[in-house]
Amino acid sequence: MTAKKPVMTDLKGQTLLTLRSLNEENPASLETYIKLGGYAQLKRIVTEKVKATDIIVQIKTSNLRGRGGAGFPTGLKWSFMPRYYDGT
Repeated sequence: MTAKKPVMTDLKGQTLLTLRSLNEENPASLETYIKLGGYAQLKRIVTEKVKATDIIVQIKTSNLRGRGGAGFPTGLKWSFMPRYYDGT
């Protein structure tokens, strides 16, 4: 099998964020996503049993905003949710 030719050679020296999988063999595959760090934080949260309040603090610190027109702060929205759920 021959080596795959890079798709975007004119971007040398630039850090690709959204398109970082573009030059991978199968850029849209779940395997490629995981290989490039996808689900790493989910795995950390589950294996280390991170508390919901700690996750909300991290989301607030990141300044992540919703995709609606107002750009409402996601961490603030999540902080409005009930803290405990008894399963009923």
